[in-house]
Amino acid sequence: MGILDEIIFLAIAFTGGVISSTFGMGGSFLIIPLSVLFIPVKKVIALVTVFYLVSDITKFIVFRKYVDWKLVNLIWLGAVPGVLVGAFGMVFIPAKTVEKILGIVVLLYVMDTFFGLTQKIKISSLTVVISGLVYGLLAGMVGSGGGTIKAAVFLHLGLRKERFVGSMALSAILINLIKIVIFSRYSLISGSDLPVIGLLIIVAVIAALTGKSFVRKISPVVFEKVIMAILLVAGIKLLA
Repeated sequence: MGILDEIIFLAIAFTGGVISSTFGMGGSFLIIPLSVLFIPVKKVIALVTVFYLVSDITKFIVFRKYVDWKLVNLIWLGAVPGVLVGAFGMVFIPAKTVEKILGIVVLLYVMDTFFGLTQKIKISSLTVVISGLVYGLLAGMVGSGGGTIKAAVFLHLGLRKERFVGSMALSAILINLIKIVIFSRYSLISGSDLPVIGLLIIVAVIAALTGKSFVRKISPVVFEKVIMAILLVAGIKLLA
């Protein structure tokens, strides 16, 4: 990357990081599509993984007392094997096919939220584990999209604001660590990336702390409406 490319990439990452830190999700749908216009997609996915690891650690520290540990542990049961398969298969599996399937699922969830078709259905522990598996698979394979499945489950279970952001952050930390190890093994992250990674770490912390100041000022109703808007846009984007 040239200097101008790095500056643009860092600006995009900061904007996406603020969105993610404010609403617990959504940043990757901005960062990855815009960054791949001038950076190879696999490099973008690898660098964004480092960015979100730092961002998620910061968000977890800020919102740690609100985390739903039982729910996060259930997510990890499915997400860990999912991300192993997804990350190793990133080179071979057609990501577009998976993205379109996810887009359909997300849009169906948004429609269901408005019409209340499944409001009386209880999400079991097994459902959470399965959603974690899908989340991990997509997170490893395409670097974005899986969080929408996780967010849908968290919203259905009643997580709001700080509890939502804190639990989303913690559940992503282990998954991003696993991805970084695999990506490093296959040279998607190398020593030449250290300068931009160092800057990404600084940007991630600043973005997470900026989002913290916003999330406390947003009403629960507005918060949920914005999350639904992000899911709607994400679903359309995945089908495009």
